[in-house]
Amino acid sequence: MLPCAGSARRRRRSRLALAAVAVIAAGLATRAFGSAAGLDVIAKPAGDACYAVLVAVLVALVRPTARTWVVAAVAWAVCAVIELAQLTGVPAHLTEAWWPARLVLGTTFHAPDLIWYAVGVALAASADVWIGRRELSRVSGAPSPRRLRSRS
Repeated sequence: MLPCAGSARRRRRSRLALAAVAVIAAGLATRAFGSAAGLDVIAKPAGDACYAVLVAVLVALVRPTARTWVVAAVAWAVCAVIELAQLTGVPAHLTEAWWPARLVLGTTFHAPDLIWYAVGVALAASADVWIGRRELSRVSGAPSPRRLRSRS
C-alpha cells in the first residue's frame, strides 16, 4: 500500500528542513574555516554553492511537489537576482543597517558567483533525483539501484 500524499509531503518537508539546517552549518563552517586557514580561493566558491543549495532546499520546502527542474530553475533565478541586486548597492546599505543581512544578500557583485550558484543548484537537483529514485524503489518494492549493483 502506498502512503498517502499528505504524509509523504510532511516527510519530505521534514527532510528538507533538516537538510536546510545541515546546509547552513556546512556553508558557515566552510567560509569560517576556509577563511581562517587562508583558503578563500576554495572557501568562497564552496560557500556560494552551499548558498545555492540552501535556496533550492527552501524553494522545495515551499513547493514540495514541484518538479526538480522547476525547483532548480527558481533557485538559480533567486540567487541570480540577489547577486545582480548587489550592483545597485542596496544590499550593501541594508547590511550596514543589520549585519545578518550580509549572509543572505551579500554586498559585492562577483560574476563568477553565478557559476557557483549553478553548480550548487545542480548538486541539489542531483541529490533530489537520487533520493527520489531511492524513495520510489522503497515504496514500490522494486529493488533499489544500490541493491542491484551489489548482486552483480
